[in-house]
Amino acid sequence: MIENIITYLQFIFFRKKVKLAPREKEFTSFDNAKSVGIVCYVDELHEWELIQKIIAEFQANKATVNVFGIYTGKIIPSWCSNTIYVKLFSEKKYKLFPIPSGQYITDFIDTKFDLLINLSLSDKFLPLYISAVSKAKFKIAIESPKNMEHFDMFIRLENPEIKEYVDQLMHYLSKIKI
Repeated sequence: MIENIITYLQFIFFRKKVKLAPREKEFTSFDNAKSVGIVCYVDELHEWELIQKIIAEFQANKATVNVFGIYTGKIIPSWCSNTIYVKLFSEKKYKLFPIPSGQYITDFIDTKFDLLINLSLSDKFLPLYISAVSKAKFKIAIESPKNMEHFDMFIRLENPEIKEYVDQLMHYLSKIKI
């Protein structure tokens, strides 16, 4: 009951915030992206390793990459740590608040990334909120009904799995020519 009320309040505030978060839209490619934001879950080691691969590929292309990492437990997974470019947040901390807040969250949302990638395979509120209200110029997410109005490009997967998502994402980003 309380969880339903919280979810309802979150989406009321969320819709308001999205309307108040205008952004400049601009398509970009892997080669042209100089600043990249990644929103992802970091609970599984194999997923974190794939995320690090993406980070390395963009950094090799001279892009700055910032990661908004979410973990579902009470403790940061042992394979992750906060760095200047990777900030980790417990999903539990934001479950009781209608809208996530804090200086890093505000800074991440206000950064005009050339490219923002939501690597979440779920429709959970926290990654959707951070990605949807972001001022990023070009946003990519997995195709889902909740993502349709907030992102610019979608990856459709029959059986959503992080490795296939990452492979498809990098394939299509490399095919865009601007």
